[in-house]
Amino acid sequence: MIVDYFAEGNEPTSITLSYYDQLNGNELELKVSMMFNATCLFSTANNLQKIIIQYNEEQLTLERKQLQTWLGYTLDQIESEKKFLKQVNKKLEAGERLPI
Repeated sequence: MIVDYFAEGNEPTSITLSYYDQLNGNELELKVSMMFNATCLFSTANNLQKIIIQYNEEQLTLERKQLQTWLGYTLDQIESEKKFLKQVNKKLEAGERLPI
């Protein structure tokens, strides 16, 4: 995986994650995993606004505001991986689509 970041002044505003190995598996599970990884990056870099994920010749974009709107809370309110994944599963079971 290669990580590139783009800055505005001294502040990174977006990161591109490029996976060069072929990712196999259930598409929904891959996207949930990517969304979790993106959430971790957003949580650790408050000035990060957008993450672009490139894999298997596809490109997905996830913005901080979009993710927070979908989750229904700000990222600083995430208490644990278990609670985050529980919230994601609850939304998926309700028929909501992932924001990526």
